[in-house]
Amino acid sequence: MGNEVLDWDTLYRALYNRFHPDGISEEDIEKLTEYVLSFFGFEDRIIDNILLPSDRDVFHMLEEEGFLKSEMEETTLPKGKIWRVHYWVLRRDAIKRMAEEKPEEREEEEESPEELYERLFREMEMEEEEEE
Repeated sequence: MGNEVLDWDTLYRALYNRFHPDGISEEDIEKLTEYVLSFFGFEDRIIDNILLPSDRDVFHMLEEEGFLKSEMEETTLPKGKIWRVHYWVLRRDAIKRMAEEKPEEREEEEESPEELYERLFREMEMEEEEEE
């Protein structure tokens, strides 16, 4: 995977495809696009401690929708204490896929348990590929 930057149009289309069918206005989707990119800029990863609690709430919602994922690193300090650093990561490949979907293609019905597990398994495989 290269260092390809996630552009405004791609993120907007992905957010639009996900949230516009639920009644979110185009103006609000534009604001959300600007909001997310204001944190990430040209990076795919930001440190969690720069976020306000209200920002973190939005990021958790975006994580639930598949736009972001959270990561943690642990470092042992010289005195033996463990220091944990939390990050938020843009899921570029998932966002690009969502941007290419047609809003009407979204399934309105709930997923069956089998479909849910199959989708989660595919997403886990894709995340593992992204990490390599």
